[in-house]
Amino acid sequence: MKIIDDLCLKFFDIDARRLRPKNFYKGVEDYRNKILPKHRHLIKKQDDYTCTLCKGVKGSLFLEWVEGYQLYKCNLCEAISPNIDMSAKQSYIESVYENDDYRKKFMRETHDQFAYRKKQYGVERYQ
Repeated sequence: MKIIDDLCLKFFDIDARRLRPKNFYKGVEDYRNKILPKHRHLIKKQDDYTCTLCKGVKGSLFLEWVEGYQLYKCNLCEAISPNIDMSAKQSYIESVYENDDYRKKFMRETHDQFAYRKKQYGVERYQ
């Protein structure tokens, strides 16, 4: 996420970090580390890359996380795709987003952070 924020800073001259509540990145990383073991088998090798948009098979490494999870930028359409096997995408989506851990994360990031967001942006939005 920090890399995405850095790209926003580069292209749009905004302080994306200021938009994030305290411990935002820690929460994202903790959740990803928790679900990685369950989904590790879905990570494809670089040679098996296929763009999810145009189905191109040539891409350049855009971002690398851990244990081989990577994002590639398609050499044809420039879309950014993960090296994840999408053949069972519905069960993957359900396992990532329809569970108690995700609900707790969602509650923490939305409801529990309301006071922070109101203080940080309330006056600005009002004006």
